[in-house]
Amino acid sequence: MQGLMKHSPVVAIMPIASLLTVASGLFLYYRISDHFNSDWMGSTAGVVLSIGSAAGIFEFVFGGVVIGPTMKKLGQIAGTLERQGQPPSEDQLTQLHKLQARMGWVDPISSIMTIVAVIGMAGARYM
Repeated sequence: MQGLMKHSPVVAIMPIASLLTVASGLFLYYRISDHFNSDWMGSTAGVVLSIGSAAGIFEFVFGGVVIGPTMKKLGQIAGTLERQGQPPSEDQLTQLHKLQARMGWVDPISSIMTIVAVIGMAGARYM
């Protein structure tokens, strides 16, 4: 993971790709809902798509507010450990354990929201 974060532009590209995905999704939602027509949005397909869209937007915000900063801190600590060339200090271990614990509860939330978004967006087609 550190190699990916250190030697590739993925860290800078992912937020941009996420923003473009959400923006294009909102545009498509606007078009398919006939400009947010309340009759369509109240239909079964509209409700299912709205739930999927809300989950996707939640995941976008959650990724930017929680996951991104956590991964950045983990990358910084990993880089520091690599540069110092010795075992981590107690403070570094404490920070690593806190960040790993955070990722322990963040990952399931992220996975569930992603699954809800995919099912909602794909399932609306068949309603």
